Amino acid sequence: MLAVLLATFLLLLLACCGGFFWFLIRFKKQQDFRSRFEEAVTAAELDLESRLVNIENRLENLTSICLELKGHLQWLEQQVGVILSRQTRAKGQLSAYEAVYRAFDTGKMVTELAQEFGRSKGEIELILNLRRMRKEG
Repeated sequence: MLAVLLATFLLLLLACCGGFFWFLIRFKKQQDFRSRFEEAVTAAELDLESRLVNIENRLENLTSICLELKGHLQWLEQQVGVILSRQTRAKGQLSAYEAVYRAFDTGKMVTELAQEFGRSKGEIELILNLRRMRKEG
């Protein structure tokens, strides 16, 4: 009976040692998996951080380009304004000349035209002579 009891005890001890050994192997595998997972996560975080820094640098570059383009756009708007004001003045002069032409064609005298348009008599004659020269030549 002592032999059976001793055999049972040894078998129980062997089962406990086997279970503990199995637990240690499993725990070691979990530790290996955990450390590999942490390394992968750390590498991914570093990669994401470098990507974020890269994106921030690109954003700063785009912002500076936008500010530069804004300056160019403001300059262009000023230039367009100058050109448009010159064209408006040029069109205004042409329409004033046309008004002189029309008034003269209706039979008004040079003196009357000078008074009506607030110009000198010589200027009115010059405007009319230039028109005549353009038609002839």
